[in-house]
Amino acid sequence: MLELKDIYKTYNVGLINETKVLEGFNLSVPKGQFVTVIGSNGSGKTTILNLICGTIFPNSGKIFLDGSDVTSMTEFRRARHIGRVFQDTQKGTSPNMTILENLSLADNKGRFHGLGLGVNRKRIDAYREMLAPLGLGLENKLDVLVGSLSGGQRQALAMVMCTMTDIELLILDEHTAALDPKTSELIIELTNKIVREKGITTMMVTHNLRHAVSYGDRLLMFHRGGIEMDLSGEARRNVDVDDLLDRFNQISIESGN
Repeated sequence: MLELKDIYKTYNVGLINETKVLEGFNLSVPKGQFVTVIGSNGSGKTTILNLICGTIFPNSGKIFLDGSDVTSMTEFRRARHIGRVFQDTQKGTSPNMTILENLSLADNKGRFHGLGLGVNRKRIDAYREMLAPLGLGLENKLDVLVGSLSGGQRQALAMVMCTMTDIELLILDEHTAALDPKTSELIIELTNKIVREKGITTMMVTHNLRHAVSYGDRLLMFHRGGIEMDLSGEARRNVDVDDLLDRFNQISIESGN
């Protein structure tokens, strides 16, 4: 479903601060798989997500989504097929628009727009039904500006908006990292519920090792632009936080830190 083939990525090519991040990187994620990704700072996690979403482009290599070559496709065109929730709760929603207006925009993603009303008020009941299961009372605040919501409420809304239309891939970029512990648990449970119910192929980057071992079908650990650990099936089910910490410590020693 998602394939990265022989990806090379170097920043600042030819300059004194040239940095090679990926050299011959390969990854294949089958349809419907929920992948959790961990790794230290500088391991290549963010670069991989940005390459998948089209925020940046590889120096060489190919990226395929559902069999189509999207390597040179622009970010906004990929957004028709990919949903992304960021760590920054200020991203993913428009603060100066109401919840209703935000949902209406998301509802029309990928469709042709002529000159007409952006909000279809006939969809209000449907929007309320989408929001009610969150348990945050957002279904009763459709006319409230999103900028006045809490970080957790905005992340929950962003999750709903990302998955309203039929996307092929969901990218979660440390989407609970900026939240307090209680809200973080609410959002990760909501994430798991949506991913499982819709069967969306998902990549979730997280620094929360408990989340990494508790959610998803496959666990990847990145290190220096490569995949240090790739666990699925029985091995994935048996791994725990202490195992991951031991591997992180081993990597640190091997790297001379």
